[in-house]
Amino acid sequence: IDQRGCACSCLLQNLLSTMSFPGRQAQRAWHLIDASNQTVGRLAATIAPILKGKHKPTYRPNGDCGDYVVVINADKVSLVCKVTKSLAGEAWINSLRSFVNS
Repeated sequence: IDQRGCACSCLLQNLLSTMSFPGRQAQRAWHLIDASNQTVGRLAATIAPILKGKHKPTYRPNGDCGDYVVVINADKVSLVCKVTKSLAGEAWINSLRSFVNS
């Protein structure tokens, strides 16, 4: 009830307030990830959302609600990636060179 004896402003304030989950209520879990025969990028893309807590319904970007991650067999991770040449890019450069030289 406010100064004028009206309870409607308190009710309206409660309806418009944003629901927030404090850090002490965050439930943290442990995740075990096997890194053998995986590339670094795919492994990082798997681990990052778990660390941030994006898989949880209580996720909020300004809060620390992520889980713990344990990576096993990290020495067996693949660091080599295949790089392919773009023929379209080379054709564009060659046509540009022929335009500049003429």
